[in-house]
Amino acid sequence: MKHLFLLLLLSGCATRPYVEYSPTVYGPPVLTNTIGSTPKYICPPTVSKEFLKSLDLIRDYANSKEFSNYMKSKRTYFSHTNMKSNEAIDKFMSQLSSGDTIRISFYTPLFPSKALGGWDGYSIKENTKKYLSIIERAGHILHETTHKYGWAHQGNYVNQFDNVNSFPYAVGYDFIDFLTAKFPSQLATK
Repeated sequence: MKHLFLLLLLSGCATRPYVEYSPTVYGPPVLTNTIGSTPKYICPPTVSKEFLKSLDLIRDYANSKEFSNYMKSKRTYFSHTNMKSNEAIDKFMSQLSSGDTIRISFYTPLFPSKALGGWDGYSIKENTKKYLSIIERAGHILHETTHKYGWAHQGNYVNQFDNVNSFPYAVGYDFIDFLTAKFPSQLATK
């Protein structure tokens, strides 16, 4: 029993620490409009440069007037909420500015899984077996960020219960479309 306790204690001490995300430096910022703040993401120090670029895209564009206007021009309603579309978008932009910190961690499923990741009520979990482009990853992380602020869909399948029009899926997909129009070459980067 002592050996089991010691093994558990040592394995707990061996976990990698989390570090606060800091912006990467890979060129001058391309900021063309008013930007609100976004949450600070904390992730393991071993994340890839591409993963950090996804976080940079969220920082630079997720709470921008440009993205807000893009969504407002595209969406007339969201399922699984009683809010009008413009009210929901404005509320989310306000939530992004709240100065929160969001932890990101990674997991490797034992069995094949379609899940890209998820929000567990405490952190965003990213599936290490799912390879996404920089832009697709940014859309997924923003989708999971909506869950932190209480936005929901029913079940875990986009093609059921009108989930495609739920706020989390709409934000994620619209962010991908918005970024793809701005940076088409980054979509292919995996």
